[in-house]
Amino acid sequence: MKASGKTSLEALDLKGMWGESFYGNQQSKANVLGVRLDSKKSRMQPWTVRPGQEWKMKIIGRGQTTGTPGHALTSYKVAIQEAKKAGAETVLLDKGVNRVLPESIKPNRRPDVTIQRTDGTIDQVEVMSKTDTEVRLKARMKDTNSLMPEHMRGNFEVQEIPGFNYDK
Repeated sequence: MKASGKTSLEALDLKGMWGESFYGNQQSKANVLGVRLDSKKSRMQPWTVRPGQEWKMKIIGRGQTTGTPGHALTSYKVAIQEAKKAGAETVLLDKGVNRVLPESIKPNRRPDVTIQRTDGTIDQVEVMSKTDTEVRLKARMKDTNSLMPEHMRGNFEVQEIPGFNYDK
């Protein structure tokens, strides 16, 4: 939607807010909101940001598509719910946790949703696909949490896809 000849994103002056390197993707790496962005796929969502919807600017990435119906959609729903919360600074979809850490950890796991809180903690959410088990996903997130600096360790949870029959 255009207002006075500018798109909603242009009206927010993202170039002035985050710099030409992010908005124009002129550099291979930028540091936006403390999150390292490495490729064109890392850009913001192509959503229209209307007044009161600034939470949309917190979400970076795309939901992972798997062979499980509803996996990406559930990831988006979780990301949107978390981005709307006051304590959320950045929400990553299917991006490595190293993007929000001061120093890299190995392995650089990619939870379905990673939430960087304003207090510096990092929360993780995995959406269970048909080949996953809750125990395995929790163990993986616990391991990732243990590799982070202690003051950044947040919560982690497994989210089931509503209406999906895991018993098949």
